[in-house]
Amino acid sequence: MQDEYATDLSDYLSQHHEELNAYLSGLFGSRGFAQEITQDLLFYLWNSPVQVSGGNPMAQLLSMANRLGQYRRRQARVRGGTPLSVRHDLSQLPIRDIRGETHA
Repeated sequence: MQDEYATDLSDYLSQHHEELNAYLSGLFGSRGFAQEITQDLLFYLWNSPVQVSGGNPMAQLLSMANRLGQYRRRQARVRGGTPLSVRHDLSQLPIRDIRGETHA
């Protein structure tokens, strides 16, 4: 018998993604990185549903998002790079044509 008071975390995250983004932006210091974490967590929850019976669903989401963000940061350090949020600022990259010449 399924608990009638269970909360589907993907639905909850869909309704409260702005609050999670604000928290993660402050935690990690990057709005782009926070949005990546939120979107990746939502994708995960859509594909692997998690039901929370009782308790605080926001606390569960904050915990999951924090662990995912910390994991991403560790992976970037291990690989010698930066967190994935850097890919959002592609406007700063030079444009190269087929001959390899750089254009503004």
